[in-house]
Amino acid sequence: MKKNDWIFSGIVGTLLIIMVLSNIYLLTLFLGLKILYIFIYVAGMAVILLTMTHYSVHQMGNHEVIKSNWIKNHLIFWMMTDIHTLIMIARYVFPKERQGGYFPELLYVIHLLIIIPVYFSYRSHFYKKYEVGISFCLHALIYTILSYNFIQFIIQTMQ
Repeated sequence: MKKNDWIFSGIVGTLLIIMVLSNIYLLTLFLGLKILYIFIYVAGMAVILLTMTHYSVHQMGNHEVIKSNWIKNHLIFWMMTDIHTLIMIARYVFPKERQGGYFPELLYVIHLLIIIPVYFSYRSHFYKKYEVGISFCLHALIYTILSYNFIQFIIQTMQ
């Protein structure tokens, strides 16, 4: 990886951690029933994800998706997978009653199963044609799953 890749990874990692931690604020918005602020929050997260995805696809200097760079081609996805893994481990480190039953574990397994089509996405001409849109949808889906599991973890630790 080049120096720009490391800088991009650091910035994206910091933004993802801040985005995940900002779900505490989202939780307070839900508890306060501030619907307009919830929509603004969701729109802001979507804009940040879209910007990161667009930059990742077009500006990283390696727009041509090739098999040897499968981690670099989906760096945001892999970073979300790492953060999700840490959240799931934290759910079991804290001995309190786990919230949501086995649903967070099911979502984590779904997240892990999505790795298979992501790994082979470089073969699809459809993916190459609509890379930004598909990657954004993937990032939005994974971020939603990640946010849900983080909120469940926060509720678990608050009890």
